[in-house]
Amino acid sequence: LLPARKNIITNEVIMEEITVSSLDPSHFFIPSIRSPETVVI
Repeated sequence: LLPARKNIITNEVIMEEITVSSLDPSHFFIPSIRSPETVVI
């Protein structure tokens, strides 16, 4: 249950990042669909 919960939190963070960083949507768009952890790292 721990990883599942983390996934949801990461998803929300990515969504916010995309909205805040509209300059480079591709940068957040690709990792968001592929691996949310990539954005965190």
